[in-house]
Amino acid sequence: MSGRRAYLEDTEQVDIMNYNFKDRLTFQESIFKVDDPKSFEQQILDKNIDYLYFPKPLSPQVNLSKTNFKKTFSNSAIEIWKVK
Repeated sequence: MSGRRAYLEDTEQVDIMNYNFKDRLTFQESIFKVDDPKSFEQQILDKNIDYLYFPKPLSPQVNLSKTNFKKTFSNSAIEIWKVK
């Protein structure tokens, strides 16, 4: 995964540097509350996101196995899903 841009990470740093990240933060917060697989999938595809990386305690409400995404990594702490 190295060399890939992140949709949103280290919000404290981007806030200090005065980058406009509020829309991305709002999207990130809202998308993890979506429980419809088709809607979730389409919203992720619309943002051109290639991978979902998240800590298991913060996993999305949607059942990702009902999407066309493929789990590429999982351990006791995190999951990574390939979107495209």
